[in-house]
Amino acid sequence: IPLNNRTINMLAVACALDNNVSRATERLATVVACMRSWRLSPDMNFFVGLLKGYDRSSQHTMFDGLAAQLRARNASTSLDLDKIIMQNAAKRGDTELTMAMAELVAQSPDSIPSVVKILCKLDRADYVPELVPLHKFPDNNIIANVRLELAINDPKVAIQPHKLLKHALTMMERGFTPSFRLTRDIIDKIWLCGGRQLAIRAYEELTAAGAPKSVNVMLLALKLYSRDTTKEESIGVYEELRERLAAADFNALVLPQPTISALAMVLIEKRGIDAAQAAFDFLSTLPTLQANLPFTPLIQYYVNSNMVEKLEVLLRRIVQHDIPLSISGINLCCEFLVANAKVVDVANFLRYLERTNTLDCVSDSVFEKFFAMCASEYRAIDFEWAVGALVKIDRKWRTWRAIIECLATKNTRVLSATVRLAIRQSTEKLVMAGMLLQATSTSAWRAVLADDVAAALRVYNISASGPMYAQILQAIITTYKERKQLASTVHGYRISATYLIKALSRNILPAVKADVKPDLISSVLLVISSSSPTAYEKCLGLLHDMHESRRQL
Repeated sequence: IPLNNRTINMLAVACALDNNVSRATERLATVVACMRSWRLSPDMNFFVGLLKGYDRSSQHTMFDGLAAQLRARNASTSLDLDKIIMQNAAKRGDTELTMAMAELVAQSPDSIPSVVKILCKLDRADYVPELVPLHKFPDNNIIANVRLELAINDPKVAIQPHKLLKHALTMMERGFTPSFRLTRDIIDKIWLCGGRQLAIRAYEELTAAGAPKSVNVMLLALKLYSRDTTKEESIGVYEELRERLAAADFNALVLPQPTISALAMVLIEKRGIDAAQAAFDFLSTLPTLQANLPFTPLIQYYVNSNMVEKLEVLLRRIVQHDIPLSISGINLCCEFLVANAKVVDVANFLRYLERTNTLDCVSDSVFEKFFAMCASEYRAIDFEWAVGALVKIDRKWRTWRAIIECLATKNTRVLSATVRLAIRQSTEKLVMAGMLLQATSTSAWRAVLADDVAAALRVYNISASGPMYAQILQAIITTYKERKQLASTVHGYRISATYLIKALSRNILPAVKADVKPDLISSVLLVISSSSPTAYEKCLGLLHDMHESRRQL
């Protein structure tokens, strides 16, 4: 490795990027020791590298301490030092320090573009003429780009965006070339202020006049054209971009995921799935985040075309590498899997969603079908995991209601297990209990589930509140009365009267202790006493077991 200033600067940046102070200090000591073995000593270039690292990792205390020491120890200021302090101050919103440092940095003609860029970011472009007298500088490409930067940030652009395009074209007619960044910024600003069609016109006219087509400019053009999926213009831009990307050597590349997905949809529509798959395969070879690749359009096509084998290959790659999907992609996969796959495959996909923190994107209908599959195939391990996962992502009562109603038609024995597991897995057991009671308030099985909620809380020695016990007792009483009315119908009723009376007897004393209103307690005692000729004896026993202060009941 050549030990030039750039290499040393990069080493310093790498040392400072780590937020772990002890580890960063150890690395820094190692680098300094190596430098000394090469008969080098840390100079201003090295310290500016450290400041860059602290700036990128937002270690403001470290940045301020080192910057203060460097400024105090150096009688003559360093341009690079002043510049990094200015950039850091702007990033932290310190306008006063930014302006002070900008005055120092602007004394160097080569630094004028960075000063103007910072001032424009702070909405202080009006201060530029005072700080940088542009009329005193000869016309050259640097000054022309500074004027272009000011034109982009001129408030009048919002009213007359076409004038910005005219400014850029006039500048190019005079023999100057806008920078890569400013070419993209012009098109982006015109899109914001003048709409998509004017932005497309700006791209076409600027590039025809010789403006540089950087990868970022072409990605922006791709974004502009792909908004209309009925036309093929975006394909031409992609083919040109592909040639550029194939010839370049990037360390990292940011591909805008919505734009790439829109391109894939255009390719599917206009050129077929093979063209879209070829584009996907090419983009996969680039040093970019896998999550930015167009998985969702391919999934949608494979699902709609019932191309099961290709979909399975794609899903295996997604799950194995924990690649996050869009919400629509997640639900497409889930709906396909619950309709066509085994419960173990669905469970593996849901576990992948939990790993990528996207499990909450799954619809209630998918969870409902998955729990039904678990109950039908006796997959206790997957069932228990899914209950715990739902508790962790804090799904609301409507999800639990859908699951409980579905399980009631499949396997009623699983209902009690669901309640017990949900309360056991929850860190806020009373909150979960209340949510389950709300979820089952209209269920035909609300009495059983309310009794299960109370039993689960007693296991953990948790005392439910009076209102919660009122809900529990009311659910059991209502079910008992409904049973009496429906017992003579053709199908009878699914919950026995004996069970309901026992449930009331189990819960009445804790309810009295929780200060449930006397009217409801009296109603419970009345139901118990009228359940059989000798049941009044049970009521007397309950009254005897109550504390003396409660016996006015």
